[in-house]
Amino acid sequence: MTKQWGNPTSGGAPTHLRRAALTRDNHTCQKCGSPATEVDHIHPQAFGGTHDLDNLMSLCEPCHAPKSRREAKLGQRRRTAAGQHPGDPHPGMM
Repeated sequence: MTKQWGNPTSGGAPTHLRRAALTRDNHTCQKCGSPATEVDHIHPQAFGGTHDLDNLMSLCEPCHAPKSRREAKLGQRRRTAAGQHPGDPHPGMM
């Protein structure tokens, strides 16, 4: 899969910050110590995180993928919960 670094629609941090994070972390995954190819937000943007370098960490793909899946599921649950309107029966159920 090709990364679209700095793509404003992807939610990714700007390229210069991604490069800075990889350099700072010596291109090493901050979870397992393997070579890092990904840069991830420690505190996701969807939950108030920023593109600040202090909020970015280098990860390998095997560590990044499950973290991203967990965060996506959590975000989906939050959006679903926020959209529920208890007490209003579905019109088809009346």
